Amino acid sequence: LGVLGLYALARGRAANAASATLINISVWMIFLYFVWHSLHARVEANWLGPIYPAFAIAAAFAVWGTTWNARERRTVNWSRRLALPIGVILFVVLIVQTNTGLFTGFRRDATVRSVGVGWPELAREIEALRIKQNASCVLAADYGTTSWMMFYLPKGTCVAQFQQRYRWTFMQEPDANLLKGKALLIGPVDSSPYYRARYARSEKLAELTRKRSGVGFETYQIDLLDGVKGETLDRSPAPELGGHQ
Repeated sequence: LGVLGLYALARGRAANAASATLINISVWMIFLYFVWHSLHARVEANWLGPIYPAFAIAAAFAVWGTTWNARERRTVNWSRRLALPIGVILFVVLIVQTNTGLFTGFRRDATVRSVGVGWPELAREIEALRIKQNASCVLAADYGTTSWMMFYLPKGTCVAQFQQRYRWTFMQEPDANLLKGKALLIGPVDSSPYYRARYARSEKLAELTRKRSGVGFETYQIDLLDGVKGETLDRSPAPELGGHQ
């Protein structure tokens, strides 16, 4: 329906040309940019989110805002009748997949980036290690892991992404004294060797697994870091500007 609506708008069937132009620009400018972006880097599905409001308006226009010939009208009516049941089916499939992993054989898939499945249990294991080692802060290399830990670890826990600090410009940094103490480094197995080298002592404590439906799909290495040789937070620029990945 959205494609049909965009087609009708492009053919000048809207009474208000300015509105039609706005909808087309809102969709095609973003779409074409990400087509170009996909030629040299990844594109996540949710990045196309800004298209959806204008695309939904185009779909509504296809159903109620214009006239079609008999063949086109049959296609529009068929699409309109199927829109709701297909939407419900896709929603149910998404919920089942996100929470169980059933449709990918319980392997990791893109949905686990966006939901916290497995994180409550993993956070409890991380917190137990933090208390046992008397670590004052928990560090991670990527903003996703950092954000999940900020949410699931006990409120007030010192949690920070040790690099890419430009992502946290408008958020208050943890207490400097906590950052200077012992820290747990959370990340993929054998990752961030350059950062571990910034400490006088680096000890691998464990490998913890994030699970869904009792099946592990993501493993994190937990290192104890002590005796930072300089500043705890790496303030290198973005990777595109020569910083660390």
